[in-house]
Amino acid sequence: MGEKNTKELLDRYFETMPETTVVKIRRQVDRPELYEFEQEKGKPLVEFDAMELVELLKTFNNANYKDRQYKMSYRSYDTVLSILRGFFDWYIHNEEVIINPCNDKRIKGNAGMQLLADDREVFTSETMEKIIQDVRDGDDERIADYHEAIIRLFYEGFPEASDIVKLKTSEVNEKKKTAIVRGREIKLSNRLSKLLKKVHEMEDYPAYRGTFVMVAFEDSYFKYPTRPKNAEETRSVEFYTNFISRVFNKEIKQKLNLNINGRTLYLCGFYDYMVESVGREHANEIIESLRDSEATRELMTLAAEYGIAEKNSTTLKKVMLPFVAK
Repeated sequence: MGEKNTKELLDRYFETMPETTVVKIRRQVDRPELYEFEQEKGKPLVEFDAMELVELLKTFNNANYKDRQYKMSYRSYDTVLSILRGFFDWYIHNEEVIINPCNDKRIKGNAGMQLLADDREVFTSETMEKIIQDVRDGDDERIADYHEAIIRLFYEGFPEASDIVKLKTSEVNEKKKTAIVRGREIKLSNRLSKLLKKVHEMEDYPAYRGTFVMVAFEDSYFKYPTRPKNAEETRSVEFYTNFISRVFNKEIKQKLNLNINGRTLYLCGFYDYMVESVGREHANEIIESLRDSEATRELMTLAAEYGIAEKNSTTLKKVMLPFVAK
């Protein structure tokens, strides 16, 4: 590859940035998959065209527990493309004039996300139900109920684990089957309402050695298993937020070897809300629309109704596209 040594070029490019920035972003592009893909193509990164960059990004993985590998999120793809665009701009300015493949309209915006999603299975509520069945398989009923409740909480309108932790007893109406999340009332399914009540009323929880007791964070509705000797300790929101994340990663992602998280479930719930509100065909048209002000207004209206915090319609369309990509 002569002077076009990607490792050396990246060294020189990142020398132009503050060290803190380099630590944060270099590892997102300078990874083994890049050099393996160069060997496969028989040429360096700076000679890739736009479609080859898409192929490259599809090889990028994120490590998880026990070195398991999962496909990158679409938000991460966007970030990596932005880093690569900056690298190619630097190369053009300092080395030789070429066409920056990251500026190819075929891989920008929704078009690029469609290319990246074209070989992925669409995540649906049916997929979620299958996951729940697998999570429950063979577990003690209390453990299975607890894990299923967490999955359904994300899907039915809780954006983050911290929202589960902060849910106060006074914000749950068991009779109406509603909960207040970030100041808005959401309707809970019969199944989730039943599961939440069971978790709220749990007093103990089976553990590998002995039995844990169930405790609440201050006046929160959701409870958490803890060792009896630690039951009186004062904990923070962050402690219980991390606890839910560990449960999700260890008992759901790791157990089933799945690339899934709370945000995927939350956005899937929003997609299903869109489908229920305007129909599947129109929901897909809204998400896939380009430069359509009416579709954008519809999307942001639905997002506001559901409680989506994202204010940038372009970003929201990108993160919603995987639910409709074929």
